[in-house]
Amino acid sequence: MLTLEDTIYPRLKRKPTPAELTLLFTPSTADLHHICAVCTHGTPRLARLIHLVIARHLRGFQSLRDIPRPIQRHIAASVGLEGFLPQLPTQDHRRPYTEHTQWVRDHLHFTSFRTYGVQELHRVLESCCTRHEDLVSIINAAVEHLHQLQYELPGFTRLVKEATHVRSRVNRSIFDRVVTHLTETDQEKLNRLLEEQPTGGKSNWNLIKQEPRKASLSQLKVALGHLQDLEDITPQVNLKMWVSNSKFEQFVREARSLHRQALGRLTLHKRYTLMVALLEDQQARIKDDLGTLLVKRMFRLRNAALTQLKALQERHQGHTDMLIEQLRQITVLLADKNPEGVLEDIQKVIPKPEDTLLDIDQYQGRSRNNFVPFMLWGYQQNRQVLLKLLEVVPITSTSDNKDLEEAIRYVLEHRSERDPNLSTFNIDPRFKEVTILPLLPLGWVPEVWRPFVFQHNGREVIVVQGHPLGLNKMYFEMCVLMHVAWELRSGDLCIEGSNQYANYTRELVSPQEMEQELPVFLKQMNLDGTPRKMVSTLKARLQDVARWADVQLKSPEMSGTRIKGETFTLSRQEADPEPAGFIEHRQRLATGLAQQERTVLDALFDTEHL
Repeated sequence: MLTLEDTIYPRLKRKPTPAELTLLFTPSTADLHHICAVCTHGTPRLARLIHLVIARHLRGFQSLRDIPRPIQRHIAASVGLEGFLPQLPTQDHRRPYTEHTQWVRDHLHFTSFRTYGVQELHRVLESCCTRHEDLVSIINAAVEHLHQLQYELPGFTRLVKEATHVRSRVNRSIFDRVVTHLTETDQEKLNRLLEEQPTGGKSNWNLIKQEPRKASLSQLKVALGHLQDLEDITPQVNLKMWVSNSKFEQFVREARSLHRQALGRLTLHKRYTLMVALLEDQQARIKDDLGTLLVKRMFRLRNAALTQLKALQERHQGHTDMLIEQLRQITVLLADKNPEGVLEDIQKVIPKPEDTLLDIDQYQGRSRNNFVPFMLWGYQQNRQVLLKLLEVVPITSTSDNKDLEEAIRYVLEHRSERDPNLSTFNIDPRFKEVTILPLLPLGWVPEVWRPFVFQHNGREVIVVQGHPLGLNKMYFEMCVLMHVAWELRSGDLCIEGSNQYANYTRELVSPQEMEQELPVFLKQMNLDGTPRKMVSTLKARLQDVARWADVQLKSPEMSGTRIKGETFTLSRQEADPEPAGFIEHRQRLATGLAQQERTVLDALFDTEHL
């Protein structure tokens, strides 16, 4: 049951603190001038002043008998009218109260509820119900919106009733919209999920409600098969794209809580909407697991390569001597004046050229402090799984830069080729002179990867008209996968239909909402509307904070901070000394609570209802 205390709807505390009385219920000089101008007698003047102060706080009106006495005494004392408090109940009758309300609205610039009416209230609530599903959130958003519009608040019970009605209407429109996107085939698939199994086992709906297993390398085929089954029966509605997250999550929770029979008793449109929401959420969970598996696997390979690099750097001398000895033997064979049989002798010195090339790459990486070649062995063990994940998981860019998407497409197209080197361009046949047509952009490849990804002549990358001649297939695949993992973490890439790796740009405020809410934001932040003045004001505020921080950091005993070199340390500050009589007061409090068989938590709980 929703209560007033659950929301931000303004209310009066029975026993406010002195600070709250001073802050919230002290009349201003303008209030006194207006009251003195319209009323000359003491008791009516006090009554009207109390109504004015309370109306400003509550954004509405309340009878004098419902206003707590401490608040009445504070308002009377602040203007020197305490002597008229005993006669105050005589003013709480309808005619003066009714006449006074319009004057208060004019003074506070309120628009009465009767003026803007139920239709305007429904318009405000509809915008709130579109974004929120929880009734508390809807009430809070509506109260804040009505406050910004300078509208008088309706009664709490009326507001809850209207919010419930509008939320139901908004949800029904969503249900109707979902059904318009369903074909007859989609409806038949959803209906089959609720059919009772002839064997008496669980229905397909109960099986779908079960939590999907965590995707792992050993269970990858099972997870991919489950994802494919869900994609086959899920209608192409994309419900999550055009409803708020709070509504979508509520639909999913409701669908997960209903069994087959209970779901069948719902209206047709609501039933289909809940089923579509759960199916899309189950797909999102599996895609989350697959994306996490890809990210964790690539970072595990990277960390293992860094560990191996560090270990080899500690014992690199013997490895280097082995490579130099092989080079010496080859040089001796080449220096022999008899060239016959040299190739066979070199093959005896290097029986496995691919292993020797890997050793040379690792030596170069070690000498340049580069971890890239040490990832190759681990990647070869996981290559099939990682490329399968790259193929199944729908990865897209969240910005206008599509270079990595092109690289992913290129890797998947050429993953079955046996040639270890890949071409990066074609020759344009329309021109007599050699003119290349790049197959994909490569400017995003970082420097640490370039010596291994791009073909080189031993010292430098081979470039044709400013474009690399070719790519090392394995290293390029590793580079693409590593960057996919990085950018999934940072949000530059997203997985369509995922929750954890969703496109964050779709959660940003739309340009229309920004234009609508910008004046309110500028007013709340006390900023000028022009962009140049706004930037200059924020810079000035940042500079003031920076100067304050500089002063604080120069006195570590005050701020508890210490800077040594590039290290910033924040230490615990010493506690303030206990005030005089604190120990005696604590002992009396403990004794009193023990006599009443109560705890400090009981006392704190009671103070919330004062």
